[in-house]
Amino acid sequence: MIALLGFLWTPGHFWALAIYRDRDYRIAHIPMLPARAGRHAAAQAIYAWNVATVGLTILIPLLTAIDRLTLVVTIPAGLLLLHLSRNLLLSPSDDRAVRLFSFSIVYLMSVLFALLVLAGGLPAW
Repeated sequence: MIALLGFLWTPGHFWALAIYRDRDYRIAHIPMLPARAGRHAAAQAIYAWNVATVGLTILIPLLTAIDRLTLVVTIPAGLLLLHLSRNLLLSPSDDRAVRLFSFSIVYLMSVLFALLVLAGGLPAW
């Protein structure tokens, strides 16, 4: 499940950065989504991937033995990620792309922390 979380989280995270730097990708002829399909199409894809990411983080404690206490972290963090994704969708500006990119790092760290610590504590080493 954690590998799937990383897989779903990655496109939204990196495409947000790619929106911010789409001009650089165009100049370098690197076919990142915003440079190829445009900012709005990239923002739509980011929103879809982030919906899937948040959905998974909510399903993990509901479908596994992981403590549901993790929802105390994952739901608010997910709502904020979706809010920032929606803002980017409404206006795919550099400022909104950087804000989403920056928060997505915090989001993943928070979710992984919750899954590790709140789901049963740190392992005894």
